[in-house]
Amino acid sequence: MADAFSEGGWGDTALSVAASRSHVESIQLILHSDFIPAAAEAVENARWVALRAAVGANSILVFKELLPYIKQERYLETFTMAAAIDGGVSVMAELLARVELNTRFQGSTVGESGLIQALVHLRPENVNFLLKRGVRVKRRVGVLRSE
Repeated sequence: MADAFSEGGWGDTALSVAASRSHVESIQLILHSDFIPAAAEAVENARWVALRAAVGANSILVFKELLPYIKQERYLETFTMAAAIDGGVSVMAELLARVELNTRFQGSTVGESGLIQALVHLRPENVNFLLKRGVRVKRRVGVLRSE
């Protein structure tokens, strides 16, 4: 938010704020507007930050709205992020056309990373989706339970 007054900064900031608050209509308005950022990479970065904010807000609607704007090089990380959201199965299923579950990613496989995210964020639907596709975790995963 430090760059909120820079050229294009308002659009970048507004996108991530709208994503963190699950404002789908605001996201659509910003994405389809003609705002011009200071640099082309600023657009990609703003969309990526907004996608991460959507995960933090557990908003599958915002996540799906931003998905078409994410570069293909980031699909592996996007897949693991989708595993952390309620309803992420639909996004993971869509990304499976472009992502192999056994592709190496951050020290393990994409499938294993996604399964760990689903376990840690307590997303049973996403866990079942990955388990049915043969994904297994080879290390111990700590999950906190509130009783």
